[in-house]
Amino acid sequence: MAIQQGTVTITGFVGSMPVPFGRSGGVEGCSFRMGSTRRYRDGGTGEWRNLPTTWITVKAFRTLASNARMSLHVGEAAIVTGVLSTEEWTTQNDERRSRIVVEATNIGHDINYGVLE
Repeated sequence: MAIQQGTVTITGFVGSMPVPFGRSGGVEGCSFRMGSTRRYRDGGTGEWRNLPTTWITVKAFRTLASNARMSLHVGEAAIVTGVLSTEEWTTQNDERRSRIVVEATNIGHDINYGVLE
């Protein structure tokens, strides 16, 4: 493992079906969006409140990608562990863009929210 990797674990809900990507004969991959909403208990009212949802792109490769495509569905609770990375690109209008991506090392269903059948 490399030094200074930003390893993270994110819990949330699958926001889009995993979409395959990759070149024929190359490494198989898939990506999907995941939404994670932090909650806190309001000290004044005792009620639970939501903070804004953070949306993140998750990428998986090889067997993990194949299994994610067969296992994950929109709305399911999931846990993702992986390494943070930044993707950068230039649009057709010559605008620079970037986004944070989690390159997953582990993906699983979060059974705090239900059972697997």
